[in-house]
Amino acid sequence: MKKPRTKVKQDPKTELVAVSFSPGEKALLDTYIRRKRLKSRSGFIRRVVMNAVLGDTGSNKATLFDLPPEEDPV
Repeated sequence: MKKPRTKVKQDPKTELVAVSFSPGEKALLDTYIRRKRLKSRSGFIRRVVMNAVLGDTGSNKATLFDLPPEEDPV
């Protein structure tokens, strides 16, 4: 028997960000969304962008043994 899902209160999404895709990129995106049977294109794009942003910030945090900027290989 499946456990009932509890609803999580989300912040309202009131800020608009416009993104432009080439016709080929949009076709690829639409094909992916259709094949994965995703309900919302905007929700998918939001999730991908936020995962990229949040994943990137974790790799840039300071550590105890950071090299000075002139010796940093990155």
